[in-house]
Amino acid sequence: MSQRDVEAVPQSAPTAAPGAAAPMPVVPLVGRAGSLARMGTDQRAAAVRSLSAGSGNASVARMLSRSILSDLKEFKHGIEIDLPTASTAEKLAEIDRLLGTQGGAFGATVVWESMPDLEAVAKANTALFMRTVKRDPSLLGHEAFDGVRERFKAAVEGRVLGNLQANRDYVTAQMEAVGVTANTEAEAAETTADQDHAVRKAQVLAEQVALWQEGMTKAKGIKVGRNLKRRSGGYRRDFDTEVEVDAYFDPDAPPHIKGPPKGAMDGDYKAYDEVKQHYDTLDKAIKKVLADSPAVYAIVTNGEAGAAKDFAKQDTKQARAQLGGAMTKMGTKIDEAVPLVGDDLDYRDFIPVHQQLMATGPFAGELEKAIIARDVEGHEMGKVLRSLALGGLSAAAFLVAEFATAGMATFIAVAVGIGASVGNAAISIEDYLDKAKAIDAHTGDARNDIVTQEQVDSALFQAVMDSALAFIDGAVGVVGAMNKLGGPAAKLLEAAEAGAAKMGTAGLSEALSGADLGLKRLAIEKSLGEAGIEATVKASGKSAEELAGIVGSESDAGKRLLAAGGMGKDALDGLLANLVDFAKLDPGQQSATMRAAIDQFGYAGALRRAGGWKTVTKTLGEGHPIATELDAWRSSLVRDMQLWMETASKGESKAVQTGTAAATSDVDISTVGAEAAQQADRALEYIARRAGVSRAELETVLDLDAAVNPARMHLQDVVKGLSPQARAAIEREAALFEEALSKARADGTFKPLSKEQIGALNQRMDDWSAALAKLEADGGSEAQKAALIQKIGRTQAEVLASSDTMYGTGGSIRKWVTERPPANPGAKSDLEKLAEAGVKIDPAAATIWPGQRFTSILGEGPFLDRAFASIVGGVEGPALINAIKDLGKHGGRVVEILGRDVAVTGMSAAKMDRLAKELRRWMAVSKGPLAEAVKDSAALALIRGELAGQIGQLRTAMTNGIGALRAQAQLGPALSAADLAGIDAWVRAQAAAQLRGQAILDHLLSLEQAVSLPAKVGTAAAAAEPNTSTPEGPAYSPPPSSAP
Repeated sequence: MSQRDVEAVPQSAPTAAPGAAAPMPVVPLVGRAGSLARMGTDQRAAAVRSLSAGSGNASVARMLSRSILSDLKEFKHGIEIDLPTASTAEKLAEIDRLLGTQGGAFGATVVWESMPDLEAVAKANTALFMRTVKRDPSLLGHEAFDGVRERFKAAVEGRVLGNLQANRDYVTAQMEAVGVTANTEAEAAETTADQDHAVRKAQVLAEQVALWQEGMTKAKGIKVGRNLKRRSGGYRRDFDTEVEVDAYFDPDAPPHIKGPPKGAMDGDYKAYDEVKQHYDTLDKAIKKVLADSPAVYAIVTNGEAGAAKDFAKQDTKQARAQLGGAMTKMGTKIDEAVPLVGDDLDYRDFIPVHQQLMATGPFAGELEKAIIARDVEGHEMGKVLRSLALGGLSAAAFLVAEFATAGMATFIAVAVGIGASVGNAAISIEDYLDKAKAIDAHTGDARNDIVTQEQVDSALFQAVMDSALAFIDGAVGVVGAMNKLGGPAAKLLEAAEAGAAKMGTAGLSEALSGADLGLKRLAIEKSLGEAGIEATVKASGKSAEELAGIVGSESDAGKRLLAAGGMGKDALDGLLANLVDFAKLDPGQQSATMRAAIDQFGYAGALRRAGGWKTVTKTLGEGHPIATELDAWRSSLVRDMQLWMETASKGESKAVQTGTAAATSDVDISTVGAEAAQQADRALEYIARRAGVSRAELETVLDLDAAVNPARMHLQDVVKGLSPQARAAIEREAALFEEALSKARADGTFKPLSKEQIGALNQRMDDWSAALAKLEADGGSEAQKAALIQKIGRTQAEVLASSDTMYGTGGSIRKWVTERPPANPGAKSDLEKLAEAGVKIDPAAATIWPGQRFTSILGEGPFLDRAFASIVGGVEGPALINAIKDLGKHGGRVVEILGRDVAVTGMSAAKMDRLAKELRRWMAVSKGPLAEAVKDSAALALIRGELAGQIGQLRTAMTNGIGALRAQAQLGPALSAADLAGIDAWVRAQAAAQLRGQAILDHLLSLEQAVSLPAKVGTAAAAAEPNTSTPEGPAYSPPPSSAP
């Protein structure tokens, strides 16, 4: 029994002796039972009897445990104030004093318990309260905190039930996606092509997991140093000796002595930390797939070792059956868990859910965390696993988080990482919080951060995995494996790592771990300036207050940090709400909101939350200080990328920023030189990592894109050594092909290329471009150059035709990209910028040929078709404004190309001038008053009537102009559908050949592995299937020219 517990003993009232004096009257209690210690014995007994009769012994015991101690001097607890009359401020001061004395902890506890609203006072004075708790943890069990415990219980049970419902729905949807239902046998199910594709997708993910698992196993066969082992000296222990033995990689235990022993070949040993990095990369990838895919999760967690590999090998019907069984079992477990929540499943056992709730919100405070930690002490997930008959901690994922969320990713990472089973799932809340914090933290390792942030099917994610596997294969002796480290995937990864190394938070953790205060301050200020307070706090692992202490609380950075640290939930919610409605705020609010958002979330975070680049800059307007600041930041990203590319390629590749340089405009980047197409991809990867956004967000958050040198669509204009006749023949063939391709796009018969095909074709075109450059340098024949130009042009045309946002014809690209005039007088044109990078129009090709005018109009077709359809189709609001803007922009370009020749347009020069003026007007009003006009039904009717007339005139001019320009170009008969199909098939064959070639190389690696590592790898790989195709695919035979 503790000092403060008073045992209540039942007593009967004593019988009065004859002639005894009458009993003492009950004495009214002052405060909490008055000062009982000052009463006489009889008075004290009478007071206690009175209380016991009215409230019961238990209540009296609780009261006495505190009230008896109210006369603190008599009980020698060192308290120097009168608790019943002291103010809260006086009590706090007394607590602080007591904690500074020896043995004053109990007295401090007593003072805390005398507070009328202990929870509120403790929360307002958390630091002082936690000092007391550190010396007397029992204070956390006070009944004043029962409200926290009850609210937490409700929150945990609510979260678990919500997870169960969400995951039940998700699993059901996934079962339907693969063609499995609860009442249908998987093998007998009638399925669609989409459902078969979903099964195969799950098999592909499982195959990748199996590959990564094998890589992790192989890593344990890599020598990383030497371990000390005791060799027995027999019956004499003092004869024992320590000997060195080879140490193989163990992810949980570095070797005693790192590095090779003296005299050993360096190549036989690898650095432990390097192997660990690649091992962890594969480990993170597996956990990510398990967190994102309930299908693979069900197979792996319910199966034996090698389950993923076995599942990947099955045919679709067998795989569906196995998948159906595993997911049905998971669904059943979810259903069984629901009625047990709050009963057999105690809320205190759901440690991972505690971590989620304590990360943010009402349970994130230090006081609440301490109360909860004491409340759940001794509880662990093992009880949950036993209640549901689950085999391991990772199998309980459906209880503690929703699939495909950050919470699930964290749980899977912790659960799989500790390998917890029913027998050893006693992970404490402190352990789980520490592990979860480490997993969620920004690691500073670009590769592992990529694995965490990227989609599993992204090229960059696969590049990281390829790099890790290639390193491990090379380390264990697969000779050709290291070739992958110099391939396209590795170069994409290098770009991402280079960008990550320049981002705002880069180097912050390292600087803070050092001793140089100046470097610490510089790193913090740099991170705050670009990434904002939220990212800086996360990357540093320190609180805003701690960082302010480093930079100085009175500095600008310190004040920002302290203000952010003191920002309450309501203020933060208000800022977020303003960002959602950013365009609707008044100008003053817009500026204040965006400034606060940049401070809190950084440039990218503020833009993302406010709707993206276009919304923010067009709302603020050109010339606004914040818009100018944002543009300067975006331009710095491009400059960093340009410097990196030129340095990394040793001057063989360059990136040129084209288009209008303005805050309210987009940024276009053209890559030129060696591997230009692949460099465009690398440029985007660098900038995405540098800015802290995903590749998918580049267009919305930064309004930025990159593409290969635009001259690839009209190389006949820049390649030297072509006669006018050869150039004309190439242009004629290009015009015929682009005409047929445009028709196929309009008819819906063209099938866009896949992402994988485009990537393969980019590599092909880079190789052809290198061959063309060599022909130029060596004085190659005109026919050889023409053949390569035609190959590149047709392939690039199909790549561009697969995009809804790119021009797809040589004429439109030359006119509106390569030779786009500068937006501002005196500024460099794009042609001048490209010329500085080595791309120059041959003076002999300076005049645009009629065929290019013809294809430039074809290039406007898809944009105008969408605009016409939207305007005529009756869309409203922003969609209508965008359609009118596109009509003005692309219609105006058509009018400019057509000129004022009646023979071409079929319309008078005056009418064409008027049409051009009207289209320009739509461009202007779409940026301002049009938004209000389209809200007025009467004004809108007039606008639609005016547009209808202009669309009619434009269509007439286009129809006449296309026919006239086609005749001027002497194109002759159009390509037939069969001709187009033949060229299209050839392009796709090139993509297949490139992909097949890479697959052959990958297979050769597996063969080398099987031959060189029979002991380490196990069974030999299957023999390669014979390759019956050539690396170049089918022989290319272009259709004969149909020109007269």
